Amino acid sequence: MDTMELSEDWISPFAGAALGADAAAGEAAPAPAYEGYATGPAASPFAEAMTDADGREAAESEWQSLVDELADESFDEALDGMVDEAAGRYLRSRSRSSGGPDASDLAAQDVEAWLAERAGVVDQALARLQTEYADRPLTAAEAAALTSSSGPGGAAQAEGQDPAQATEQFLGGLVRKAVKAASSLAKKGIAVLGKVLPMGRIFGLLRRLVRPLLKRVLDRALGRLPAPLQGPARTLAAKLGLGEDEFTEAFSLGESFDQELAQLLLAPTDGGAEQFLAELEAEASAPAPDPLARLDAARATLTEQLAAADPGRPPTEQLEQFIPAVMAAMPLVRAGLSVIGRDRVVRFLAGHLATLIQPHIGPQAASALAPRIADTGLRLLSLEAEAPDRLGAEALVDTLEETVRSVLELPEASLTNPIRLESATDTALAEAAARLLPASALRPDLETFESTDGEATWVLMPRRTPGCRRYRAYGRVFDVTIARPQARAIVLRGEDTLEERLQEAGVERWPVTGEVRLYEAIAGTQQGHLEAFEDEASSPDAGELEELTPEAATLLLGRPGLGRRFPMTGRRFGPGRRYFRLVVPGRALRRRRPRLMVRLDTSAAAPAVRLHLRLGERSSGVLAAHLNRQAYAEAVTTVSRLVGPVVRRHLAGRLLLQLRRGLGAAVTPARAESLGNHLIESMLRVLAAQLQGSAPAILAAIKDPAPGVTLTFTATFADRAALVGGEPGEPTMTVRAGRHHD
Repeated sequence: MDTMELSEDWISPFAGAALGADAAAGEAAPAPAYEGYATGPAASPFAEAMTDADGREAAESEWQSLVDELADESFDEALDGMVDEAAGRYLRSRSRSSGGPDASDLAAQDVEAWLAERAGVVDQALARLQTEYADRPLTAAEAAALTSSSGPGGAAQAEGQDPAQATEQFLGGLVRKAVKAASSLAKKGIAVLGKVLPMGRIFGLLRRLVRPLLKRVLDRALGRLPAPLQGPARTLAAKLGLGEDEFTEAFSLGESFDQELAQLLLAPTDGGAEQFLAELEAEASAPAPDPLARLDAARATLTEQLAAADPGRPPTEQLEQFIPAVMAAMPLVRAGLSVIGRDRVVRFLAGHLATLIQPHIGPQAASALAPRIADTGLRLLSLEAEAPDRLGAEALVDTLEETVRSVLELPEASLTNPIRLESATDTALAEAAARLLPASALRPDLETFESTDGEATWVLMPRRTPGCRRYRAYGRVFDVTIARPQARAIVLRGEDTLEERLQEAGVERWPVTGEVRLYEAIAGTQQGHLEAFEDEASSPDAGELEELTPEAATLLLGRPGLGRRFPMTGRRFGPGRRYFRLVVPGRALRRRRPRLMVRLDTSAAAPAVRLHLRLGERSSGVLAAHLNRQAYAEAVTTVSRLVGPVVRRHLAGRLLLQLRRGLGAAVTPARAESLGNHLIESMLRVLAAQLQGSAPAILAAIKDPAPGVTLTFTATFADRAALVGGEPGEPTMTVRAGRHHD
């Protein structure tokens, strides 16, 4: 069908008549994905002669095994901290600008200079190590000294450090990766680059990887497009059944860095390594497409246009300029929608939406919306100083953007069906309007209101950054009283409950009173954006940002409609995800690292799986009390409570990803869930059998100054075929002081 005709029976969510232009200059068509990057065939780290399937599979397995060995939770946290700090710096720089056309570029340059300074510090430290270990391997004592510190300076790594400490943690992670790489290659007898690498060479390679990595930190913080996948990472994406955009969303910066470092270390020749480094350095020098900056500009332009529009004319042409900017900020739409399909969808959405909103545009309508929005958000959002026409028009633009984003998440086949597209657009507009516009501006019979709060709405934030919005805040603060059973039922990120989090913060009496604020992610949201502009983030009593699921919204607020459910594997702070922050006076609520870590090695003839159960200080203390009384059944009960349904769901998700890495996309979630339950039950069974004999070692580890205790359970499968449907043998148990995830 070449054209899409608009139905005459449009259904608008707006109440009655209007609350109460010339077309914009033409804009170029959206840039194709990955503009500015080379799109030729990716270089492979494997020998050209290795063309047989068995050889390729062995090489890929070796690469994946090295990637797994390089994994470092602390390094990933450091990169996340740098992304958040960079995102916050960008917004703070925007808040100091007048909002001119070059505001985005100037703010980006400020962040780039900050990262360049960090890169210089790291490069100097790695250069010293490169010189010190120029042509020799590490001794065991040197390796232990380097991996036990956060960096060459020797400062101990602290859990929960603020983003300003991320540089030292980042450097320490690079050093640990160098040691792990050397140890892994030596252990497996792999000669890379035609010889065994001295440590100086490894530190030198890391120096050249730092700048490309920090460029990606910058790009992620600013929402710029990533470069295409290369080499075995592309092979892994295909094995997992993921497109390039989905793969980039699924893997952290640290995981991508490990993939590239392993590819570099396994390069068969010096020339191959240099070619790969040259490609990465070229990527770091190339300007990255910036869809968020374009979307910021498009939002600001459409806001001005709707505020000044003639209510007698549908703003079709204005929307035709705006919708492609929304599309460009949606990765899967960039990759999946053909040019012809995109143009057709743009024309349909622009015409349909322009007619629906026509009575509600112009100065009078925009000014009429503003007081209703501002009145609901004075305490939280400080909107009273906003220009009325701009505040109302921006809310309408936000509603349109959310409508377009929701519709474009449909499969392409549905987007080409005019009746399905019209139905989806009407539904999406009704849902977006009910969330983002005051109830009094809408039909009272609308079925899409999320709560009975009346005029409370979600408002684009922050307000002190002209022409730049990065999240939404709800126009109401909730005062809450939380009973202990209620807290026990609220599951938080990190696999603990609100009850455990409050107990770790020192709560001994119930109920607990506090304050809850709500946020919603939009295109480009990073945690650092919220940390930069929300007052409670600077308070020592501020809790972590936690997912606002329907269950959490029901238990905390009595409003299930305010919660959202997203897959656990989805990107954190993806558009539409909602979060709450709980502030309890006098109690600092801090997130813990995941309690149970899994490592699956599928490269060996007899694949192995390791479960690391990491007990914090409070759990270790409870376990010690039971062991000192020789109450072994109570001790096992304590541990079994720590690996309940929430932890098991997280374990199944991690196993699914790791099984698919080794075996391909055909592995089912049911297999991962079954294996996860078997592993946990066998872990508890072995713990119960060995607890009496292992009690002295566990008590000694608990008394050790290192924070927490790790119980590691290692089991092996008979062969790779057993990974598909078999079970591993009975695991062995190892006790160590501190937190481990190797």
